[in-house]
Parts: sequence; structure tokens; C-alpha cells
Amino acid sequence: MKNIYLENGMANEKIAAIEKLLESLGKRISSARPIEEVAREILVTLAQGLSCEWATFWIVDRSILRPICTWSDPNVNSWDLTLDTRHRTLSVYDGTAGHVWKTRVPLWSTDILKDMCLPRSTMSERAGIHGGIWFPIVANKKVYGVVEVLGRDFPPAEPVVLDKLEKFGFEIGMFLERLLPH
Repeated sequence: MKNIYLENGMANEKIAAIEKLLESLGKRISSARPIEEVAREILVTLAQGLSCEWATFWIVDRSILRPICTWSDPNVNSWDLTLDTRHRTLSVYDGTAGHVWKTRVPLWSTDILKDMCLPRSTMSERAGIHGGIWFPIVANKKVYGVVEVLGRDFPPAEPVVLDKLEKFGFEIGMFLERLLPH
């Protein structure tokens, strides 16, 4: 499996590129726009920047997570995963996104069949998607949502990348705290 972060011994360059990506994205989301529009921009930028093919932005709505935006690479046949996700809600006990919501800790998987719940895991596998990253969107001890980014060629976990994404989750959380009603 290709390691997209350590390819050709370029780990530091990849991490620097991800930092730059997150910094530029952080600046762009600070403007007042509808949450769905901001969520889509976050998903597209992260998925493409991390060489992934599919993503969901889950938002906490009272006692459930609900998707407000999904994105997929047009070359990936993931219509069933997208349709299922758009009509799904999760509790803190449901799925990987629910687990990340409950624990407030990012999760990295190279084996979606093992780490993601049915039926979404088999739908992902059929689309050729094998790994994923989930990170919470948090501000002032409140979880506002979870970002889920899935891909075909997923490398082993990179703690530095997870740390950067967790910090970015705090930035998004601060933005949502200002944007969403309390």
C-alpha cells in the first residue's frame, strides 16, 4: 500500500504541506457564509489535500449526528454510500463518527471493514475505499461535529497528521461556535 505521507522520504514536506493547507482553509472559513457551504469547502480541500476519495461533515443536532454535506471523487462509484450517509443519523454509540463524537479523540483506520460499522463499511469497501480519518470539531468542551475523510490507498497512522487535524477541528469548532445558535 502506498504511504501518501512518507512517499520518497518526504514526511516533513508532506506535513508542512498539510499545515499550509489547513492554515489557508482556516483563513477562508472565517467569513460569514452558510454552514453547508463552509462544510463542503472543508471536505473538498481536506479530501483532495490528503489524496482521499470520499468525505462527510457530520454536525451535532441535539442528541444525534447528522450529515450536512458529503463529497466524493467523481471517479469513485460510491453512490450507495453517499445515499445511505445522507439519510443516516448516528448516536454516540453508532459507527466510527459516533465513537469520535463520544471520545473527542481523532481516529485513523487502514481497515474500514474492521473499524467502521455495517452497512457503511461494506459500501465503502465496494467503492474501493479502505481507510479513513475521523476527527472531532470541538470548542470550549462542546463537540459540534465530526469530519470523516475516507480513501483508497490509506497509509498507516501518522500521529503528527492526526495532531494537526485535531487542532484544525478546534479551529472549525471556534468558527461554528460563532456561527451556530446555542
